[in-house]
Amino acid sequence: MLRDALQRLGVSGSSLVARCRAMPVASWLLGPPRELVGEDDAGNAYYRRWEQDEYGDEVEVRWREKPSAPTYDKYDPFEVNVEWDSWLRRTRDAPPTRGEIEELDIYRKVVAERAAALDRAHAKKKLEAEDARAAENAEAPPQDRLGSGGFEGGPSPPGHDDGGGERAEPPEVEYWTPGQNK
Repeated sequence: MLRDALQRLGVSGSSLVARCRAMPVASWLLGPPRELVGEDDAGNAYYRRWEQDEYGDEVEVRWREKPSAPTYDKYDPFEVNVEWDSWLRRTRDAPPTRGEIEELDIYRKVVAERAAALDRAHAKKKLEAEDARAAENAEAPPQDRLGSGGFEGGPSPPGHDDGGGERAEPPEVEYWTPGQNK
């Protein structure tokens, strides 16, 4: 079975022997060893390992593994810590420390509280402005508020009552149809 799998991969017996002599069989079968870099509060584990790319250069491969089955039912894949996400995307070189994550969490809470206070102040000012506008409109006579035709901004549109009891007719419109010459 192993021989069939190796043949499908294109590994001949002589190259297999050469690889086994060059490195232990376990590391060849399992790949380079992985290093646990850290874990976050959601249960994600972050790993890295060094591999050779197609040019022979050593590159660092980074990834995250989801939590195990007992905590998986509460797991949200979109709740990856920002600091860990930036490490995974290589926008930062070193993985985040617990202290750094805790400091930034406190900072985020302070910013969220300040934003909520600004939202409350804005809502209060908006409500006060609406109350002042309502008080001004209540003091003005009705014709000033609605205009001469019952609509804000002027007379009523064609076909509607202008307030005098007479109904204005809409203007005649000529339509052009295909084949009609004028």
